[in-house]
Amino acid sequence: MTRPTRTKEQLRQSILSQIKGQAVCPPGMDVVVRADKDLRWTADPKPPSPPSIVSADCADLVNKVVRRLRLEYDLAQ
Repeated sequence: MTRPTRTKEQLRQSILSQIKGQAVCPPGMDVVVRADKDLRWTADPKPPSPPSIVSADCADLVNKVVRRLRLEYDLAQ
């Protein structure tokens, strides 16, 4: 069975809506969604400006959200 597809921007917005307001992720946190040949798609955390280091807890939260969304959606071409 095929999954519904979402654009990079739609996936980005879904991820951001789920991490917004979480204490482990700073305000202004962003993600970059990209295709991945092994995983179909993934998202990389992007810290707010000025550039800073993303906490391990925030990166872990982003990865958990991505894994959950990857079960529901494929990346639109």
